[in-house]
Amino acid sequence: MELKGVLTALGEEDCIEAVRPHWDESEACYPDGLPHFLKPERIKENRKWCLLAEYMEPPILETAKRVAEDENLLHLAWHCWRLMYQYPQFKAFSGFPRLEKALGKEQMGIYYLIIQMELAPFLRDLHGRMGVDEAVTRNNLTQIRDMNWGYRKSNEDRLGAGLSYWLKHHINGELFRIGRMQYFISPSLGYIEAYRNRETHEVIALAQNGMKMNDEGFLCFKGEEATATWTTVHSTDYQAGTTTGYVVSPDKGIVLMDQPVTLDLNVWKHVLGKGSLMLSMHIPAGGQMALKKCIESARDAFKFFEKHFPHRPVVGIDCISWIFGTQLEDMLEPDSNLVELMKAGYLYPVHWGRKDDGLGFIFYRNDRDFENYPRDNELQNTVLDWVLAKKPWRVGGWFILKEDVEQMGNQFYRSHFPPKGVKIK
Repeated sequence: MELKGVLTALGEEDCIEAVRPHWDESEACYPDGLPHFLKPERIKENRKWCLLAEYMEPPILETAKRVAEDENLLHLAWHCWRLMYQYPQFKAFSGFPRLEKALGKEQMGIYYLIIQMELAPFLRDLHGRMGVDEAVTRNNLTQIRDMNWGYRKSNEDRLGAGLSYWLKHHINGELFRIGRMQYFISPSLGYIEAYRNRETHEVIALAQNGMKMNDEGFLCFKGEEATATWTTVHSTDYQAGTTTGYVVSPDKGIVLMDQPVTLDLNVWKHVLGKGSLMLSMHIPAGGQMALKKCIESARDAFKFFEKHFPHRPVVGIDCISWIFGTQLEDMLEPDSNLVELMKAGYLYPVHWGRKDDGLGFIFYRNDRDFENYPRDNELQNTVLDWVLAKKPWRVGGWFILKEDVEQMGNQFYRSHFPPKGVKIK
């Protein structure tokens, strides 16, 4: 079928450029019968593997039946399935049809949910070939349940999911949920250079060279670099065996601007810098972030990646998220789960684009109409009060080195700061 005709029939002709890539290839291999992912038995099995509730099955099957009766919906679904599972590098789903005209609000999200439920057989096959334990596969498939949960929060409790590029990390065999957290191997973005004392094992992080800072020690927001009041320096003199830079405070997550320090490289070993392979940590929705669970996840993650990716040894875990915005320590109780996790690692400032980044994960909307944002739980109440008071909201960075994972519950970096022999004002 011709793409323009399909989208016109569905009332989605404005999406033609987004949908166009690989359309002809999809049409060339369109199956004679009903696409496999729309068959009732397949849907029932996928629903169980994705941990979707049993009461969701009838509306999912009803939507699949409706799609099977509409040739335009069928051909678009086949194309979406192929883009998701057969083109590893394709991630541009943001401009795809909403399908509200063709399916209505109740079924438009289910259409894409059906396609993404196919992650179940795909991962079972992929992980089987990789030798990944089935328990990890099942844990990864909670991604579909979480996506449905997020969709419902944003769409008046309607069942469904939006097409998400995030599944590509699963499909490409990169992303794994180990216990509470998700991880994939990624080079450090290079905001800091970390050093470990060869005798005491203390750790200190220095800011990368050339970062535009404000008087508080945070990086300026993107687009506001002209407001910077100072710039970091970092340099290494290999002949003298020293490195010089500005210290990053592990508890405040800021760069200390008073004076640079010089470290003796015979005493301090470089352990983390730009390009160092890290386990990039991502935090799925759902609460239950007791520090014990986070520690178990980190320990198990190092073991998992060492077993399955021995050729890509990592030096630690890092994460850039609103969860590590330092303002949370001022907003939340000191024994709250989020604050305890912050204290377990080394905080550092990052360069970020918007002053409300991350709020969408808390309120499930991004229209910035803060006066009408929901107050359904304590976190929303606290954050909203903070934002409405015009207080700064920042995203932050967090890392922990592999050798220190056993010290996560002891606030190792904070309790050993400043390190012995390093004079910091």
